[in-house]
Amino acid sequence: AGLKQGDLVDAVDDMNFNQLSLLAVADRVAQRDPASVVLTLRSGAERVRQVTLERLRQAKPQNQVDSGVVTNSLGHKVGFMRLRSFGARSALEISDALPKLRKE
Repeated sequence: AGLKQGDLVDAVDDMNFNQLSLLAVADRVAQRDPASVVLTLRSGAERVRQVTLERLRQAKPQNQVDSGVVTNSLGHKVGFMRLRSFGARSALEISDALPKLRKE
């Protein structure tokens, strides 16, 4: 069967995640691009099983971070970022947007 409450994810596509946080696991899974992922799960009395999950794809991934620079009347520049929604890739998108914002 699929995922069950209380399951622990040990690995995703043979990448071991025993020592990583939930956010780190979600971030790494989101970075990958296969149509499916294989989860190695542990439940109950250390019973290990593998489950394959199909991944739904959007036609075009949406950027969740908007950024820009505004200049006040004194010529001072202020940079801003807006996170439209929070998800597994939010940290990566903010990290990508920050250097671009600094260049403006």
